[in-house]
Amino acid sequence: MKKITLLLFLLIFNFSFSQKKELRKAQKLYEAGDITGAEKLLTDFKSVLETADQKVKPSYDFLRAKIAQHNEDYTQAYDLLLSLKESPSLKDDVADQMNLLSSAIVNSAIDDNEKGDFKNSARKLYMAYTIDPEANADYLYFAASSAINNSDYEVALEYYFKLKSIGYTGVVTKYFVTEADKDTPIEVSETEYNLYKKSKDYKDFKIEKTESKFPEIVKNIALIYAQQGDNEKAIEAVKEARAANPNDINLILTEAKFIHSIGR
Repeated sequence: MKKITLLLFLLIFNFSFSQKKELRKAQKLYEAGDITGAEKLLTDFKSVLETADQKVKPSYDFLRAKIAQHNEDYTQAYDLLLSLKESPSLKDDVADQMNLLSSAIVNSAIDDNEKGDFKNSARKLYMAYTIDPEANADYLYFAASSAINNSDYEVALEYYFKLKSIGYTGVVTKYFVTEADKDTPIEVSETEYNLYKKSKDYKDFKIEKTESKFPEIVKNIALIYAQQGDNEKAIEAVKEARAANPNDINLILTEAKFIHSIGR
């Protein structure tokens, strides 16, 4: 019995050692820039690594996610990283990789948009939004715009309602300063603005806010309803927004123009 127990222990130990050994090889290939080699090694030893214990499996999946991102398989990379978000040993690394993934997805979405592939652009931008909904709300707004461009009105409507529910306005604060010996203002960061205010080398400090995108969101919701032949919902959408923002001039104009356009 003791011999059997010892044999089982040795088998498990050797199997675990093999898992770690092959994973380390793949990680070294990846770090050396041999992505294809790392991917082939993971494929060749998939049966070994897929059954890895919880000390090895997270690192295996993390490497798979990085390879998937490199290969522009953003959905797989996203799914793998999402499953690792709460992994104690990789939490910080996963957060950093998620930020890199978000940037890669957005850049790819911009390329899709330029090529007229609005469907994939919308899908990718929405994925980037979900990576960090609080920080990436702008991506949801642009995802809705891409959906509109692709005539995916139901998708656009879903995104616009999400924007409404989170109170998105898209308002950005901009900071401007003018060099003491010049007349043309330049845009700077908030940190630079606060720093330059203490210097005699700058003058004419200005802070401006961009216009809210909320009226546009409401208008597009109304237009989608009108496109679908539901003018009642269209008018209701505008009136609801007006009730919540009675002094918003842009909403007042939107309501007046829209009601006029549908003959009310």
